[in-house]
Amino acid sequence: MGLVNLLALLVLLFLLMLWWVCTLKYGVSDNFTGDNIEYDYKVELTTSECHYGGVRYWFVCPLTTNGVQCNQRVGKLYLAPQGNYFGCRHCHNITYADRNMSKRRRKGINASIDREDKYDTLNNQIKRWTYNGKLTRKAKQLLKINARLGYDLECLAEMT
Repeated sequence: MGLVNLLALLVLLFLLMLWWVCTLKYGVSDNFTGDNIEYDYKVELTTSECHYGGVRYWFVCPLTTNGVQCNQRVGKLYLAPQGNYFGCRHCHNITYADRNMSKRRRKGINASIDREDKYDTLNNQIKRWTYNGKLTRKAKQLLKINARLGYDLECLAEMT
């Protein structure tokens, strides 16, 4: 009988260790009236075991959307620009800026950044624009990147 009670107590302690509660206390000032609104509410914390030992702590989203409690386990809680309560990205409908662009657009922006970086490095590496009256290989590469980026190189126009 004593062993069963001890085992039940250990199981209860283990379950209590898995669920914690933290209290969020903060104030938000209203931009129009200047009033400061104080918030004080509890957010549950939970843990998960890591593969190599230890635990990872998670927040449980406290928000309710359309009458349904979210209860999603998340690593970060966000305060939306017009919101008053912390919640997960899904409840606040927060997305990353690049997710709102098409895949082709994201690829194009990254490619132009890469071209600009290559342009800058080539421009810094060029010691000589011409050799024996002909453009060097790096100068030709720079002209090709210049045509894609649409830069105006007056110094190249004078040399060619």
